[in-house]
Formats: sequence, structure tokens, C-alpha cells
Amino acid sequence: MFAAREGAFLIGDMPVVLHNDKQFGPYGNIGFAVPGVQIYIPLNRTLTLSFLCSTIISEWTTKVEEFEQKRRQVAAFAVAGAPDVAKRASESLPEFEAAVTRSRKVLENVKLGYPIDCDTDNVTFLNSLQVGFAERYVASGDGDFSLVQRMIKDRQEFRRGRKLSIN
Repeated sequence: MFAAREGAFLIGDMPVVLHNDKQFGPYGNIGFAVPGVQIYIPLNRTLTLSFLCSTIISEWTTKVEEFEQKRRQVAAFAVAGAPDVAKRASESLPEFEAAVTRSRKVLENVKLGYPIDCDTDNVTFLNSLQVGFAERYVASGDGDFSLVQRMIKDRQEFRRGRKLSIN
């Protein structure tokens, strides 16, 4: 993943960070063999290595296919819909086309192992993982520690980071 031009990746003293959007109740959702796990390792200020569970790629593929189906429906409305519906569909079609193209490109790059661009929100999210996992230190290639300061101010547990545990 490439950082957005206006952002840079941070790196903590525990640089291998994990995230999972799926919840598994009391069993936890962080681990190398847990469905949905995402693993990130910053390599430099603009590049992060990502490992994504195959279930995530399958879900993305399904979502892109659903998005393409919706684009086809909008295109059909633009041609054959009632005049007011056709007008609105025609106006929104370029936005749908661009979104489908972007989604397909990201999915293709992930499947081929090519880098994908991160927007500012993605960079902030990945940096917040570095802050959350860091034991004591966080390094910044551009000297910007505003996210670190904001996270520590908002939640004091970020002063210590996560302790590694084996169950």
C-alpha cells in the first residue's frame, strides 16, 4: 500500500500490527489463523506491506460484482426508465462508472500483489494501529506526531501499548 501524498506511515516498536473487522465473541479476533485478519508492516514512510485473509478478497470480489450489477441497473434506467428516472440515472452514471473502475482496479491489484494507493483516511487508520500496538516508541519519517498525541490524549491506554500474549 502506498501512502497518500499528504500522509506518511508511522512505525512503532511493535511494527507488525493486526486488525480484524469480524467479531468472534469471547474467542477474540486477532491471530494469524483467524478468518478476516489483516496484517500490516510499514516498510518505509510511503509503503506498507499488507497480508489479507483470503476471506476478505472473496468478500471484496462479491461486493465489486454487486456494485457492477447496480451500475448495469443504473445504465438500464438511464436508457429505458421513465423520463425523470432516466435523467437522474444518466446524471449519476459517470459517478457509478468511476466507482466501479476504482473498485475493480483495487481488487485486481490486490489479487496480483501490486501496490494500491491509500487515501488519507487509510493512512490515518494504519498509523492508529501502529500507535495502538507500540509498546514505548513510535517513529515518524516526517516528524508529525499529531495523531500519536491525539490518541494518547483521548485514551490513556495508548501510553503503554498492547502486551503480547499467547493463549
